[in-house]
Amino acid sequence: MPAYNFQSRFAPLVKSGRKRQTIRRKRKDGRVPKVFDPLYLYTGQRTKHCRRLRVSKCRAVLPITMTGGKLAVSCVTVNGRSLPHHECEWLAKADGFRDWEEMRHWFAKPGLPFHGHIILW
Repeated sequence: MPAYNFQSRFAPLVKSGRKRQTIRRKRKDGRVPKVFDPLYLYTGQRTKHCRRLRVSKCRAVLPITMTGGKLAVSCVTVNGRSLPHHECEWLAKADGFRDWEEMRHWFAKPGLPFHGHIILW
């Protein structure tokens, strides 16, 4: 029963169905949802304001790696393929960011390299 929490800024996009993916860091226990698993999507988990946004089936799980400097991501590899700039722009918008510039700074904050998965529903 994979459950994912979203910041309030992403909640309307998830609820409306405009955001149909999430990028998450690899878990220490190695667990990854499987295709057709139900995904429970929430905002405000572990607070009194918790609410379920939707339940969707997992359509795909793709490995993603982001590398770069201290301030921003410079290279994205999805499923072993390096993405050109226009595909990075598409990826950022599909994940709920305004543009690639915003996303590349967002993922650099906790430190690079980033190793994780794109989970699509």
